[in-house]
Order: sequence, then C-alpha cells, then structure tokens
Amino acid sequence: MSSKVVIVGAGAAGLMAAACLTKAGIAVSLIESNSAVGKKILISGGGRCNFTNTKASHHEFVSQNTHFSKSSLARYSASDFIDLVKKYNISFHEKKLGQLFCDKSAKDIVSILLNECDKSLLDLHLNTKVLALDSNLKVNTDKGDIEASHVIISSGGLSIPSIGASDIGLKIAKNFNMKLVETRPALVPLTLNESLLEYTRELSGVSVSCVVKSNGVKFSENVLFTHKGLSGPAILQISLHWNSGDEIEIDFLPELNLELMRREVSRRGAKKVENWLCQYLPERFVMLWWGVHELSERKGAEWSRGDWEKFESVFKRWRIIPSGTEGYRKAEVTRGGVHPDELSSKTLESKKMSNVYFVGEVVDVTGWLGGYNFQWAWSSAVAASDDIIAKLS
Repeated sequence: MSSKVVIVGAGAAGLMAAACLTKAGIAVSLIESNSAVGKKILISGGGRCNFTNTKASHHEFVSQNTHFSKSSLARYSASDFIDLVKKYNISFHEKKLGQLFCDKSAKDIVSILLNECDKSLLDLHLNTKVLALDSNLKVNTDKGDIEASHVIISSGGLSIPSIGASDIGLKIAKNFNMKLVETRPALVPLTLNESLLEYTRELSGVSVSCVVKSNGVKFSENVLFTHKGLSGPAILQISLHWNSGDEIEIDFLPELNLELMRREVSRRGAKKVENWLCQYLPERFVMLWWGVHELSERKGAEWSRGDWEKFESVFKRWRIIPSGTEGYRKAEVTRGGVHPDELSSKTLESKKMSNVYFVGEVVDVTGWLGGYNFQWAWSSAVAASDDIIAKLS
C-alpha cells in the first residue's frame, strides 16, 4: 500500500492533522491501535471534554524549552478551535479559569474532527498497531507496510494504559537517535507514606479549598483527601512541577491572614479556636486535624505565641514530602517525551529525519490541567499539517 501521508495515532492531534490534510486534498492513512478513534477525547472532562482553555499561552506549559510551544499556539489559538466548535453549533460553557466544556458530550468534538475530514481521501486503519518506521518512511504495522512521503507521529503518551497508551512514538524517535526527555506521570494524584496515611486516610472524600506550593509554583484550587494520599485539581496541577523527594506546602486557609485571625479570635474571647474555624473548613477536617496535631484546647484569648506558631505550621504551612504518585494508570498526561531540540518549533518536523513530524503528547510539552493539553494537540497538529501542505502544494 502507499499513501502520501501516514498519521500514527487517531487521538486529538492525529484527528486534527487528518482533517487539515484531507481538506487540503492530500491523501492520508490514519492508523489507530484501538477499535475507535479519539478514545481519550471521549473520557475527558467527565465525558464532556475540556477541549481548550481561553487563557492558553506558552506560559502554562512545562518543557525543556519553555518557548517551544509559542509558535504553534500563536499559529492556531484557542479562539481558532472555539470558532470550529461554533461552526458546528456545538453548545459549550466555561466552567472556571477559562476551561471550556461541551454542554452535551465529548462525542461532539470527535464528530467535528471526523466531519472536517474529506472521507474520500481518508484511509482509516483501526485495530492496527504500528511496529516501526524505517528511514525510507515505510511504516511497518501488524497488518502490513504502508509507504509514505510524510509521517506524523501523534501516538500520545503513556498515561491511561487502559485506553491503549503506547510508547511507539518514543521508540521511533529513539531509533532515529533523537534525544528524549525522561517520561513520568503528570497531572496525577500524589501518594503519602504510611505514617501520614494513618490519619489522612480517615479524611478520604473530604475536599478543601487550598493553595498548594512546590518548587516556586503555586495553585489555588481544591485538595481532595484519598485513601492513598492527596488528589483534587490543586494536587494534579502541582504534580506537573513536583519531582520525587520534593516538599509540597499546603495552606488550608488561603483567604485568612494569621494576624487578622488572632485579632478575631481574641475579640471573641470565650470561643474555642477550633469551633470558630469550622465556619471556614469542613468540621470533620478541623476536628481530626486538631486532635492529630495536638493543638491547644484553651480558649483563643488564652493562646500563647507557641500555640499560634503550631497552628500556622499545620493549617497555613503544612509541609510534607509525598512518597510518589498513583502512576500512569491515574495520570491525565505524560510529562517528557521527544526533546524540543530535536524538532522545529515552527513545523514540529524532526531535524534528523526529514518529513517526519512529532505532535501532541509525544513531545516534551505538557500543559496545566484545564484544556491546555488539548489545545497543544490542536495547535501542534496544525503546525505540522501546514508545513506538509506547503511542501506538497
């Protein structure tokens, strides 16, 4: 078989590339190991797909080259994808912080991408595994070889293996002697050691609005206690910046200034601090935290400087070193991948293999939680497709 362009992986980036290329009149073979396309799109956002973020810029991405994503994101921005959604009259809403979700179903996004494809030019291979890519751009699959003039690797990362995550993109890059950035789970729950779990486990299911810090980065969202450790948006966000052995600091009362708290508690005199605190935090959390950390049972007006310092250390500056993460099984994305130095920032073409492109999650560009990674998928796919279209026109 022969085809002008072969795309490896029919996830977000692969579908976007197929749409761009076939609309331009270019024949495409789209190879997918699953029985259906867009599996990750379909399960994202609780089944409603957080398809982009209105605030998306290169500042919200982690990479060995923090400027690498700038060109692609400028070429095809969040507003461009929003226009595409509007073109198909798909209703959507902003949940918070620029995060856009479909009102009905993530299936709407998959439908848009498939409808954008010229089906007469699209050769879709489902349940087909790519095994290798040689220097002549022959794609070896478990169902035969496909020859190509150009290849786009959009095979994704290692997260959520239950929906067919694959390392084939990394293997292809390594085979061409391209540098890789070590991969690891990201946007993932953190685990705690047994000494901490002895009491935090009792709070499983409790969610608290917090500010979480690590390595000079902070996020202000909810933290969820789990039977294995900590989860929730703030933890998933900080996990992207956390390295094994690093400390994280949590402020459970980000809206309250400690000095103002002292004054308020002193003014109320006879009231115990833990009772007063329950207006700001879940009572279950306050009472367990109070007992475990053996905070003062005296009335607020009688608290010493030492009492307040201890209070601050557990409610305003709780510092811990997580034991690890819950791994790729629970990770939203994979951090690391093909090193940006190996690719053109404008076209995503490999500098070592002409006419081979790497887009989406397989590249060392990882965004925050909230639609950023889908936007990188759309933007990087467009950058690669535009270059191929220019070469073949």
